[in-house]
Amino acid sequence: MTEESAESFCVLLRCASAAVRSVDPSINLMVHIAKAHDLSNSVKFFDKIISRDVKFDIIGQSYYPEWHGNLDNMESNMIELANRYKKPIVIVEYKEHKKEVNDIVKNLPNGLGLGTFIWEATSPHWGNLFNRDGSTNEHMKIYPEFHKNYN
Repeated sequence: MTEESAESFCVLLRCASAAVRSVDPSINLMVHIAKAHDLSNSVKFFDKIISRDVKFDIIGQSYYPEWHGNLDNMESNMIELANRYKKPIVIVEYKEHKKEVNDIVKNLPNGLGLGTFIWEATSPHWGNLFNRDGSTNEHMKIYPEFHKNYN
């Protein structure tokens, strides 16, 4: 990202956050990037937007093993981001290693793991939580346990 494009992007983010806050100041704002595997570029990105006075409350990241590597790498990156920025973190896209991803987020330092989202939960490829008739399948069975243990 060039300095000029970074500045333009940050102006857009500042205007968007100001617009949301003008409607309801209590809304939490998330900035999401697909870099759960890449600490260096995550830090570079968040440092850049913070230095340009972009206001946000939550860090969002994506995690797909085929693009983002192993769970240990993702976990160490999320721990470092939590320690560095002291902001809640959400894994906003994932499809595999459902229990492990949720455990990592739940155990982030200082309770900063806010939660996870399955990308396209109804899709057999992405979420695979429902059968073709709309009923839940075996992949959904782990979530009541999460709810019980993670509250």
